[in-house]
Amino acid sequence: MGRAGKTRAARGDKGMAVPVLRYIPGGGRLQRRHPLVKLAMLVMIFAALFLFEAWYVPLGMGLALLAAYGCVEGGPRIYLALAGRFIIFMIFIIAAHLLLLHGTGTLTARAVSGLVQSVRIFSLLAATGLFLAVTDPLDLSDSFTALVSPRGGAGRRAGEISLLLMIVFGFLPLMTEEASRLRTAVGTRCGFGGG
Repeated sequence: MGRAGKTRAARGDKGMAVPVLRYIPGGGRLQRRHPLVKLAMLVMIFAALFLFEAWYVPLGMGLALLAAYGCVEGGPRIYLALAGRFIIFMIFIIAAHLLLLHGTGTLTARAVSGLVQSVRIFSLLAATGLFLAVTDPLDLSDSFTALVSPRGGAGRRAGEISLLLMIVFGFLPLMTEEASRLRTAVGTRCGFGGG
């Protein structure tokens, strides 16, 4: 057994991939909501994060999303996995604010600005991940078709757009799985234990 296999066995095979950006079937409150209501909520979260500049808006959204993830089976684990993957990007965003905004404000103000910006971006990703976790791509596609079809005879066009939506949201989990497999393969070849 190689080093990666021993490491995985020592962890008790907890190295299983956490289903980020994947629909999680269930009967929770969020799963039972209509897909278009969930999409409208996602758009409102995006608008709030971009329209309000105060530092407490992204922080509040991040905490509210953590509470919302609690309504999904395995949700907090997914949230923490997403946060763990985002830490390196957070460091890059803060470093960019420190290095590139050298004419504006003090060093502390630029660091706080970078932190707020990174929390805002993380909240956007967490909101998108939550939407994908609680929304079945087929239900979203059917809802979109039902919304658009009765109006103005756009049946064929709505069907094409609906199929496109279903394909996009259906293949996101496959893309993340393949990226995870690639990361594990590269990590194993380089001796990093596939993590």
